[in-house]
Amino acid sequence: MAGCCSVRLVAPATPDWMKTLPAITTLHTIWEQQFEPREQGGRWRPEPALPAAQLINSPYDLDARNGKKRATVWLG
Repeated sequence: MAGCCSVRLVAPATPDWMKTLPAITTLHTIWEQQFEPREQGGRWRPEPALPAAQLINSPYDLDARNGKKRATVWLG
């Protein structure tokens, strides 16, 4: 995981209820998708960890996915 916030969220002193908040789990998932693990440098991934159809594109709508048909591109 990247970022100092992610380290604090998984620290033993962090209450369990805070670790399981939906916003926190979504943020954690997005960090895993976008950044390499801290042990590997914690840098931005040059390539996505998952296929584009499985990536979370919006933290506000977890079911939104990128779509493309010919020259038309959308998020929805």
